[in-house]
Amino acid sequence: MNAVKIGVLEPHPLVDLDRSSRSLSLRIDPNVPDAFTVAEHDGVTAVPVSQWHTSLTNGFNSGPGSFFQNIFRNDLKKSEGSALLGAVKSDYELSLVAVNLDYVPTAVFSRGVQVVGAASVVARIRYIARLTDKSGVVVARAQGEVLSTSQWTAPGGSPTTCNEALEAMYVDITRKMLAKAV
Repeated sequence: MNAVKIGVLEPHPLVDLDRSSRSLSLRIDPNVPDAFTVAEHDGVTAVPVSQWHTSLTNGFNSGPGSFFQNIFRNDLKKSEGSALLGAVKSDYELSLVAVNLDYVPTAVFSRGVQVVGAASVVARIRYIARLTDKSGVVVARAQGEVLSTSQWTAPGGSPTTCNEALEAMYVDITRKMLAKAV
Protein backbone atom coordinates (compact mmCIF):
# COMPACT_ATOMS: atom_id res chain seq x y z
CA MET A 1 0.00 0.00 0.00
CA ASN A 2 2.97 2.37 0.58
CA ALA A 3 3.74 2.26 -3.14
CA VAL A 4 0.29 3.66 -3.91
CA LYS A 5 0.55 7.16 -2.51
CA ILE A 6 1.94 10.50 -3.57
CA GLY A 7 3.97 12.78 -1.36
CA VAL A 8 6.23 15.66 -2.34
CA LEU A 9 7.20 15.47 -6.02
CA GLU A 10 10.07 17.21 -7.80
CA PRO A 11 8.86 17.83 -11.36
CA HIS A 12 11.37 19.32 -13.79
CA PRO A 13 9.36 20.53 -16.80
CA LEU A 14 11.26 20.88 -20.06
CA VAL A 15 10.39 24.48 -20.85
CA ASP A 16 12.32 27.14 -22.70
CA LEU A 17 11.66 30.85 -22.34
CA ASP A 18 13.75 33.94 -22.87
CA ARG A 19 15.24 35.13 -19.57
CA SER A 20 13.17 37.95 -18.18
CA SER A 21 14.00 40.86 -15.92
CA ARG A 22 10.39 40.74 -14.77
CA SER A 23 9.15 38.82 -11.78
CA LEU A 24 6.58 36.04 -11.69
CA SER A 25 4.82 34.58 -8.66
CA LEU A 26 2.72 31.49 -8.23
CA ARG A 27 -0.65 31.56 -6.53
CA ILE A 28 -2.50 28.35 -5.76
CA ASP A 29 -6.22 28.95 -5.37
CA PRO A 30 -7.60 28.01 -1.94
CA ASN A 31 -10.01 25.61 -3.67
CA VAL A 32 -7.07 23.45 -4.80
CA PRO A 33 -6.66 20.98 -1.92
CA ASP A 34 -3.23 20.29 -0.46
CA ALA A 35 -4.19 16.74 0.56
CA PHE A 36 -6.81 14.52 -1.05
CA THR A 37 -7.44 11.00 -2.28
CA VAL A 38 -7.93 10.14 -5.92
CA ALA A 39 -11.01 7.95 -5.64
CA GLU A 40 -11.01 4.30 -6.62
CA HIS A 41 -12.68 3.84 -10.00
CA ASP A 42 -12.66 1.60 -13.06
CA GLY A 43 -10.34 -0.92 -11.42
CA VAL A 44 -7.82 1.75 -10.35
CA THR A 45 -6.97 1.69 -6.67
CA ALA A 46 -7.45 4.79 -4.51
CA VAL A 47 -4.35 7.01 -4.34
CA PRO A 48 -3.79 9.31 -1.33
CA VAL A 49 -2.02 12.57 -2.19
CA SER A 50 -0.29 14.82 0.34
CA GLN A 51 1.66 18.08 0.03
CA TRP A 52 0.16 18.78 -3.40
CA HIS A 53 0.86 22.52 -3.10
CA THR A 54 4.55 21.83 -2.49
CA SER A 55 4.69 19.61 -5.59
CA LEU A 56 2.96 22.32 -7.66
CA THR A 57 5.40 24.93 -6.34
CA ASN A 58 8.40 22.69 -7.04
CA GLY A 59 7.30 22.29 -10.68
CA PHE A 60 6.83 26.04 -11.04
CA ASN A 61 10.21 26.87 -9.48
CA SER A 62 12.15 24.37 -11.60
CA GLY A 63 10.16 25.11 -14.76
CA PRO A 64 8.70 28.42 -15.93
CA GLY A 65 9.52 30.33 -12.74
CA SER A 66 13.24 29.74 -13.23
CA PHE A 67 13.29 32.05 -16.28
CA PHE A 68 12.27 35.14 -14.33
CA GLN A 69 14.48 37.53 -12.42
CA ASN A 70 12.68 37.10 -9.12
CA ILE A 71 10.61 34.16 -8.03
CA PHE A 72 8.09 35.15 -5.39
CA ARG A 73 6.76 32.12 -3.59
CA ASN A 74 3.39 31.69 -1.94
CA ASP A 75 4.45 28.64 0.04
CA LEU A 76 6.25 30.58 2.81
CA LYS A 77 4.79 30.32 6.26
CA LYS A 78 3.39 33.58 7.61
CA SER A 79 6.24 33.92 10.09
CA GLU A 80 8.87 33.50 7.33
CA GLY A 81 7.89 36.15 4.89
CA SER A 82 4.36 37.44 4.82
CA ALA A 83 5.61 41.02 5.24
CA LEU A 84 7.79 40.67 2.14
CA LEU A 85 4.99 39.08 0.15
CA GLY A 86 2.53 41.73 1.23
CA ALA A 87 4.90 44.62 0.51
CA VAL A 88 6.22 43.51 -2.88
CA LYS A 89 4.03 42.53 -5.82
CA SER A 90 5.49 40.61 -8.69
CA ASP A 91 5.10 41.88 -12.24
CA TYR A 92 2.98 38.83 -13.08
CA GLU A 93 1.14 36.20 -11.09
CA LEU A 94 0.37 32.72 -12.37
CA SER A 95 -2.77 31.50 -10.60
CA LEU A 96 -3.62 27.82 -10.58
CA VAL A 97 -7.39 27.93 -10.24
CA ALA A 98 -7.91 24.15 -10.57
CA VAL A 99 -5.47 21.25 -10.72
CA ASN A 100 -7.37 17.96 -10.69
CA LEU A 101 -5.49 14.65 -10.71
CA ASP A 102 -6.93 11.28 -11.65
CA TYR A 103 -5.80 8.04 -13.27
CA VAL A 104 -7.14 6.72 -16.56
CA PRO A 105 -6.98 2.98 -17.37
CA THR A 106 -5.22 2.13 -20.62
CA ALA A 107 -5.50 -1.67 -20.26
CA VAL A 108 -7.53 -3.96 -18.01
CA PHE A 109 -7.23 -7.44 -16.52
CA SER A 110 -10.11 -9.75 -17.29
CA ARG A 111 -11.30 -13.23 -16.42
CA GLY A 112 -13.33 -14.30 -19.37
CA VAL A 113 -15.73 -11.47 -19.98
CA GLN A 114 -15.45 -10.03 -16.46
CA VAL A 115 -13.10 -7.07 -15.98
CA VAL A 116 -11.25 -7.46 -12.67
CA GLY A 117 -9.07 -4.36 -12.63
CA ALA A 118 -6.79 -1.97 -14.42
CA ALA A 119 -3.56 -3.46 -15.78
CA SER A 120 -2.06 -0.06 -16.62
CA VAL A 121 -3.06 3.55 -16.17
CA VAL A 122 -1.79 7.01 -17.00
CA ALA A 123 -1.98 10.04 -14.74
CA ARG A 124 -4.22 12.82 -16.00
CA ILE A 125 -4.31 16.42 -14.82
CA ARG A 126 -7.06 18.82 -15.77
CA TYR A 127 -6.17 22.40 -14.97
CA ILE A 128 -7.34 26.00 -15.19
CA ALA A 129 -4.74 28.77 -14.96
CA ARG A 130 -4.73 32.56 -15.22
CA LEU A 131 -1.92 35.05 -15.67
CA THR A 132 -2.47 38.49 -14.18
CA ASP A 133 -0.33 41.60 -14.27
CA LYS A 134 0.68 43.73 -11.30
CA SER A 135 -2.62 45.64 -11.37
CA GLY A 136 -4.65 42.41 -11.28
CA VAL A 137 -5.75 42.46 -14.93
CA VAL A 138 -5.99 38.99 -16.48
CA VAL A 139 -3.60 38.95 -19.45
CA ALA A 140 -3.94 35.26 -20.34
CA ARG A 141 -6.08 32.25 -19.51
CA ALA A 142 -5.54 28.57 -20.17
CA GLN A 143 -7.23 25.32 -19.43
CA GLY A 144 -6.17 21.92 -20.47
CA GLU A 145 -5.84 18.24 -19.94
CA VAL A 146 -2.45 16.54 -19.90
CA LEU A 147 -1.38 12.92 -19.51
CA SER A 148 1.75 11.21 -18.28
CA THR A 149 3.93 9.67 -20.95
CA SER A 150 4.61 6.51 -18.94
CA GLN A 151 2.03 4.07 -17.69
CA TRP A 152 1.63 2.90 -14.12
CA THR A 153 1.92 -0.87 -14.39
CA ALA A 154 3.89 -1.82 -11.27
CA PRO A 155 4.19 -0.76 -7.61
CA GLY A 156 5.60 2.74 -7.29
CA GLY A 157 4.15 3.96 -10.57
CA SER A 158 1.63 6.37 -9.10
CA PRO A 159 4.19 9.07 -8.12
CA THR A 160 6.22 8.61 -11.32
CA THR A 161 3.25 9.09 -13.62
CA CYS A 162 1.89 11.97 -11.53
CA ASN A 163 5.29 13.71 -11.69
CA GLU A 164 5.24 13.37 -15.49
CA ALA A 165 1.72 14.81 -15.67
CA LEU A 166 2.78 17.83 -13.56
CA GLU A 167 5.72 18.39 -15.91
CA ALA A 168 3.36 18.20 -18.89
CA MET A 169 1.01 20.70 -17.24
CA TYR A 170 3.75 23.31 -16.83
CA VAL A 171 4.95 22.72 -20.40
CA ASP A 172 1.38 23.27 -21.60
CA ILE A 173 0.92 26.41 -19.47
CA THR A 174 4.24 27.81 -20.67
CA ARG A 175 3.36 27.20 -24.31
CA LYS A 176 -0.20 28.56 -24.04
CA MET A 177 0.35 31.51 -21.73
CA LEU A 178 3.85 32.52 -20.74
CA ALA A 179 5.62 32.30 -24.10
CA LYS A 180 3.05 34.70 -25.57
CA ALA A 181 2.20 37.03 -22.70
CA VAL A 182 5.46 37.90 -20.91
